[in-house]
Amino acid sequence: MTILCIAEVSHDTNFTIYKDNKFYYFSAERFYNYKKATMSFEEVFVKSINFLKKNFNDRTIDLIVISLCDTGTIFFKKNTLFEKINISSLFYDKNNINDIPVYILDHHYAHVLSSKALNDKANVGIAIDGAGCFGRGATIFKNLNDINHTEFFPLEKKAIGAFFTNLALSTKTKKVGKLMGLQSYGKMETDFYNDLNKIGLEKEDEMEEKLYQSFYDLKLDKNENFDKVFTAHQFAVDGITKLFYEYFNKTEDIAYGGGCALSIPANTKLLKEGFNITVCPAANDSGISIGCLKFADILLNLNIDFSNIEFSYGDKDVGYADDKLIKIAATLLAKGKIIGWCQGFGEAGPRALGHRSFLMNPSMVNGKDFINDKIKHREWWRPFGGSIIKTDVLKQYVPSNLDKYMLRSFEFKDEFKEKFQSIIHVDNTSRLQIVDNSNSVFYKLINEFYKLTGIPGVLNTSYNLGGYPIANTRDNIIKVFNGCDDLNFLFIGNKLISK
Repeated sequence: MTILCIAEVSHDTNFTIYKDNKFYYFSAERFYNYKKATMSFEEVFVKSINFLKKNFNDRTIDLIVISLCDTGTIFFKKNTLFEKINISSLFYDKNNINDIPVYILDHHYAHVLSSKALNDKANVGIAIDGAGCFGRGATIFKNLNDINHTEFFPLEKKAIGAFFTNLALSTKTKKVGKLMGLQSYGKMETDFYNDLNKIGLEKEDEMEEKLYQSFYDLKLDKNENFDKVFTAHQFAVDGITKLFYEYFNKTEDIAYGGGCALSIPANTKLLKEGFNITVCPAANDSGISIGCLKFADILLNLNIDFSNIEFSYGDKDVGYADDKLIKIAATLLAKGKIIGWCQGFGEAGPRALGHRSFLMNPSMVNGKDFINDKIKHREWWRPFGGSIIKTDVLKQYVPSNLDKYMLRSFEFKDEFKEKFQSIIHVDNTSRLQIVDNSNSVFYKLINEFYKLTGIPGVLNTSYNLGGYPIANTRDNIIKVFNGCDDLNFLFIGNKLISK
């Protein structure tokens, strides 16, 4: 059985191939080293067919599942989640595949299924992002285990994703996503919160104008007052939390997808409130094709193993460091050196999870400022996450699916704050990945570092330069290394390159 799943041709094109009981995820931005890159249908087919021919000597495809956001609505009615169509209605068939069955999926449905792929017990779900099919801001799902009887409840007026986007675009710089990190530098401004509440998320145009008026002239320097940024962000987090209280109970396993599922403050609050959420590491549009494959999994009762969901197959496996090289890397980190750490395949989604990472000793004084300025070349306020192997350093740790993918924040116990000072944000929280696979090279590296320093974790940030996606292919890995004057050590597979 060979299945091709395709997502989002307007931006963040990604596709997933299922073959011989294993799936392979591909991202356009990892292919082209360009953020939110897109592909045409023909490009996707050429790449998928070439992959099948090269790796399996077989270009046969048995099923195609596609999600197209708003452009997909021409194929099904507003009250449906999927339709079976003929592929000739999508593009001119010169690959002689007219007889392949094709399913078109609702955008939010694919979002939720991408998270359900990690938790089959999740029979309910919610997608919250900028705009799904028919302009929906959010959609609730019930009875996900039965695709023919899945119920869904569109919330067209709950424009939380649009709120996040408009907040990011409201300043003169219009740097999408960058304003979020500033919320930690502010505090609640009650009058402004009440003003936002009076407008409400339902009035998207009026809210957009309010954000524009409030933040257009915002000075992005350390002396600015960021209370309104904090307040606006908290307003959105509260909006997400209210939806969960309105539509779910805390005994349910909830599949949570869409771009808003990447919000660290929102996820952290939902978990603290007691909601049992499961989130795909590529919860935004970059993971839609994984949700399409989960649809095929349910449709055909395939019982697909999604445990390697975090890997992206944009290039050949670069290999893995052996124990000798791991010890060398740990020694350099202990001495305060910053290293590039690129192992195996790259990650799916926006978080570095130890496959394509810059790593540093988290106890380094001013470490955050150094990496922002000298390595990543990005804004002063941007925080860094970390990867740890010991949870007893944390306050009130309760495990979650999100831990593996750096999708929530924690507070360190007071006695460990100095050891992790470069990854503790100004609000005393830290976005963390809990590494629990003792057989992985990343776990071994952190453990060796722990033996040398007594610190059971490292600063871990994505291996890319400002404005570019995470480097995936070998050529782009080397390009980042050569273009970063202050990075002197690169561990790529079982090879050390130094300047």
